[in-house]
Amino acid sequence: MKLTYEIFASQACYPDTAYRMLVIEVNGTEVKSEKYHYPVNSFGEYTFNSGDNVSLSLTELDVKNNDTLLTVLEFVASKDYRPEQDEPLQVKCIKQEVEESLPNYKDRDESKPSSNFKPWNVRQ
Repeated sequence: MKLTYEIFASQACYPDTAYRMLVIEVNGTEVKSEKYHYPVNSFGEYTFNSGDNVSLSLTELDVKNNDTLLTVLEFVASKDYRPEQDEPLQVKCIKQEVEESLPNYKDRDESKPSSNFKPWNVRQ
């Protein structure tokens, strides 16, 4: 199952915040690192597979690029995950997509018609 989350944050904790840096890791691999001009609070929508270990870190930077790690939010992507509401970094599951599995035709010999095959032009 694919799960789409909206990622957003509360107001800046420090009055001299000029930028915010969001780093997203999935299963231990960094997949995104982006710097945003403050006062951005919404970081967009991201899709993860159910069961992915997701780590989000939010850093605030001042005009001199001095950084302060604000928070790290780690969770396993699940339709039932609900973060604590007082965290500076929040996620909200906004969409769930079930992947449909297609039948496996490799096991069937397609050169032979099925046993219930009847040609349309043959009278019985």
